[in-house]
Amino acid sequence: MLTSRAEFRLLLREDNAADRLLPIGRRLGLVDDERWRAWEAWRAELDAATERAHRAAVTGTEAVNAALARHGSAAVVGRRATLAELLRRPELGWREVEEIAAAGGLAPAAAGEGVLERVAIELGYEGYLRRQEADAARLARADGVLVPGDLDYRAIPGLSNEVVEKLEAIRPRSVGQASRISGVTPAAIAILLTHIGLSERRKAEVGSRPLG
Repeated sequence: MLTSRAEFRLLLREDNAADRLLPIGRRLGLVDDERWRAWEAWRAELDAATERAHRAAVTGTEAVNAALARHGSAAVVGRRATLAELLRRPELGWREVEEIAAAGGLAPAAAGEGVLERVAIELGYEGYLRRQEADAARLARADGVLVPGDLDYRAIPGLSNEVVEKLEAIRPRSVGQASRISGVTPAAIAILLTHIGLSERRKAEVGSRPLG
């Protein structure tokens, strides 16, 4: 599958495919012990490199600021800057940050190039990744909200004729499925969620009333 067709492309990257799929393959008995141990060693190296990036810091010495200037990056003044902070600067990659770390007297990274590149990607896009993770979690919750099969979309105030026509044509089983229909806007999904929630509450209230 092409990730360009996926909803959360930053999460479904080629470089994190093993992290996403190997644990599933292991549970299904498709990943042998040797492959699993290799992946665990990779994860341990990645975690250690990530922790180093957050903990190790440089001060704005002449050597450090000269290295920053060579790569068109602002000087560190009056404080310490972690390697993670430097990796978030768009003009700096992991090689440049390692050069700056060396200028600051830090020991070279123990991790390999592949691990360091992955750390740089994760930290550089950290804010976007968190946002997509939150969006994915919201979509997962929406997938759990079922749409009644007999729902009259035309009776829901606020839905445009275009959205109503598409929902009637496809008849999604869940709100999550509805959100993936082309032309069904986030605003329409919010209206749909509100309507379903209100309908369920009304049914619950009717069911809780004493008979007679």
